[in-house]
Amino acid sequence: IYIGAFSVLLILFLSKNLVVNPVSHGLQPIRNNGISKLVTEINKKDPGNWVVFGQFTFSNFLMASGLNVLSGVKYAPMFDKLKILDPFSRSDSIYNRYAHTSYYSMVTPNDSIGFHLIQSDHYAVSIDPCSPELKKLGIKYMFFTYRPNPVEVRTLIPVHEDGVFIYKNNL
Repeated sequence: IYIGAFSVLLILFLSKNLVVNPVSHGLQPIRNNGISKLVTEINKKDPGNWVVFGQFTFSNFLMASGLNVLSGVKYAPMFDKLKILDPFSRSDSIYNRYAHTSYYSMVTPNDSIGFHLIQSDHYAVSIDPCSPELKKLGIKYMFFTYRPNPVEVRTLIPVHEDGVFIYKNNL
């Protein structure tokens, strides 16, 4: 009798969970966020690849919004893309792993690209946002988590400059 009563109570208690999809319900704060709506609308009008300059956590936020993002968590190295940034594989010991990836602006006369190990599962790429290498990667949108200096966006087209700063590559 105790097992039967316990089973009935357990079924009643758990029955509410059958009508809730925890994944779709749990993503509402992301989907209803103003930034998510903004980037989704931009990408819907003119789809393209993205990269985030600054705080790398925004990369994962954009990925959760359904965008194709170069920066962020990479479970496996994207060797085809990294070969464009590092054609002689000089830094493969840095990026040949699961990693959080950050991109930071580095404007130099010779358009250098640097790879820097932050910690064992986090590396940073320093690159000019106007670099032709980003064009080769098919990056259409640059998302800055800070207000970029004019020299950083000298060849980019402003798309949104309020709170977050989104620029379009002149492909």
